[in-house]
Amino acid sequence: MKINTYVSKNNQNAYNGNESTFKNGYDFWCQNLFERVMRLFKWEGPENVKIPQKEIEKSLLLGGTTFITNMTPDKQFVAFSGWQAGSPTYYYDEYDSYSVHSPRFSKIFKKDEEGIMIANNSTFTSLYPLIHRYAILLGHTDTTLVTSLIDSRDVSGIPVASTKTAQESYHKYAKDKANGTFGTVLDPAFATVRFVDTNRSTPTSVKDLVEIRKNLLHDFYEDIGVKTVWNKKGNMIAAEVNADKSVLLINLSDMLEHRKIGCEKVNDLYGLNWSVDMVEELKYNEEEEEINNEKES
Repeated sequence: MKINTYVSKNNQNAYNGNESTFKNGYDFWCQNLFERVMRLFKWEGPENVKIPQKEIEKSLLLGGTTFITNMTPDKQFVAFSGWQAGSPTYYYDEYDSYSVHSPRFSKIFKKDEEGIMIANNSTFTSLYPLIHRYAILLGHTDTTLVTSLIDSRDVSGIPVASTKTAQESYHKYAKDKANGTFGTVLDPAFATVRFVDTNRSTPTSVKDLVEIRKNLLHDFYEDIGVKTVWNKKGNMIAAEVNADKSVLLINLSDMLEHRKIGCEKVNDLYGLNWSVDMVEELKYNEEEEEINNEKES
């Protein structure tokens, strides 16, 4: 199937104004950022007992924890979403049991006896608040960027219509302008539309908006602990680079450590051979250390 055939079947040919709304921008970035963090780690072993990796990571990233058990009606291993429950311990955020839920099965399990709870990090928190925050910022940035691109084709300002006919006439003209065509207006209806300059602030340039989006994506990866190629500073001394690298690795290393602890507990309880590691693309720190060791020797 040709790509243009697929696109014409699944999308409207004309821009209708809804594509650039904040809601659409937020929805896009929320899903896009979540898909990116779903690929940070690579699991070995769960597929052998019919647990898809995406189910483990989805539970960890959205809920902060997941629960691995085979105490299901059909004795199948499952990675459940859920929350800690049962009797309290000496700590406010830890309990001796775990409550699971799924479309087919729900139960409260005893931790470390009837299954293993794996944590996303040392605080049992998810990445969703971080994704949500950056999706808001990126959604607003994209909305402003599209609006700036469209407004640059014509005079700016707030259109004020005195009649319903004038409002509909301007809406048609604005839609044609957004699609890059020369729209026609019905006069005298359109003549009653006046543009009010609010003079609220100096408009941000398109170049600045693109730069803001790059900065936001860079900051998102940095908050997770992933170093990006973009934004490298050529004048940084070696000590500064190493210090920056150490800070970046804190969150990523914390998530990896707790996944490895979970794997060890699963292996001990069920006699399996699970393992987890960062994906190869993120092992830049190990590669740099090997290069430095070779240079020193």
